[in-house]
Amino acid sequence: MRIVAVVDNFNANMGYQENYLAREWVKQGHDVFVITSDLYSELHYYRNLEQNAIKFLGPRKMNPGTKKIDGYTLIRLKSKFELFGRPWICGLEKVINEISPEIVNVNGITNFSAIRCAKIKDKLGYRLIFDDHMYWGNSKRKIKYLYFIFKATAGKYIKRKADKLIAICHDTKYFMYRNYGFDIGKIDIVPLGADPEEYYLDKKWRKKIREALNIKDEEFVFIYAGKIYKDKKIHLLIDAAIKLLKTSEPFKIVILGYGDNNYIGMMKNKLESYKALDKVIWIDWVNRKELYKYFSAADASVWPGEASISIETAMACGLVPILPYNLKGVKEAAVRLGIAFKSDDVNSLENSMKEIMRNRAKAKNLSYKCFLEIKEKLNWQTLAEEFLK
Repeated sequence: MRIVAVVDNFNANMGYQENYLAREWVKQGHDVFVITSDLYSELHYYRNLEQNAIKFLGPRKMNPGTKKIDGYTLIRLKSKFELFGRPWICGLEKVINEISPEIVNVNGITNFSAIRCAKIKDKLGYRLIFDDHMYWGNSKRKIKYLYFIFKATAGKYIKRKADKLIAICHDTKYFMYRNYGFDIGKIDIVPLGADPEEYYLDKKWRKKIREALNIKDEEFVFIYAGKIYKDKKIHLLIDAAIKLLKTSEPFKIVILGYGDNNYIGMMKNKLESYKALDKVIWIDWVNRKELYKYFSAADASVWPGEASISIETAMACGLVPILPYNLKGVKEAAVRLGIAFKSDDVNSLENSMKEIMRNRAKAKNLSYKCFLEIKEKLNWQTLAEEFLK
């Protein structure tokens, strides 16, 4: 079967959902094409992130072209213009017509590609899937004021043309119902996952990384991996670290990723004023294929603010996630199997970190449950099958 995935902004090296789905569909014997623009997502380059994003990811604008990645064909087309981070991909209809797919999967609803793929569906005769990632936590942009217009116009058209609507979580499902006008009973949930062959606990690298970072065997290590800016609320983690200084428990915190230099500088200054600089290790962004090595060196992961696809990858490595309870509808498995704290409450976060740090038996038990959840339920092979079912 020929499958086309349309993704407005795509970087395979970031480990996007579509990259993993495409890889698994190829393994299942399908002929897979990913069509995208010549632009990476603006999310990696805004809010004082651009300088570091260019340093670690390269320039946002890429050269159009076609190449093979992990067995699937990546087709990068020129973008004509961009509105609210949504590019108009030149020649999209022509390329889909040339491929003649049985299934087209469009990532996102409120973009030009969704409407264009819906418009040519009947003519080309493919089945059309829309999957969406939006929820309350990642919709804080100007476009949110235009949802009522979309709901009354393009939303109705897309709802009519879609063969299947897929949300990544319960909060996304409700978001699609409320903001797009879709029937909530017709939206399925296929959550994000991880690849257990790519992310796993490696004891050899655990020892190597801890030695390289000068982390003692008895020190309990918390890790955060992702972009670093205010909405991610890393300052809460820093404040919790300062409060943990009063305990006798040996610990370290690893913060891995690029971000806003001013924001990072502010946090480092605060750590220095409390003589706690040695408690936090800052590591620049690393390729996703190297991430398992750093996760292996840690004992628990902390996500103090917004959700991240890295939560599942950390769980695959056996890391117990610590995250705010208000993400229950976004990261159901992580909240259920991990430790949840009150959102924006540094005392609650500190207590959650102390709880897992002081009870190693509980940490070990939850670690195994997290690993098992990914292996048996939230692995990309199972999710890719579910997606097409």
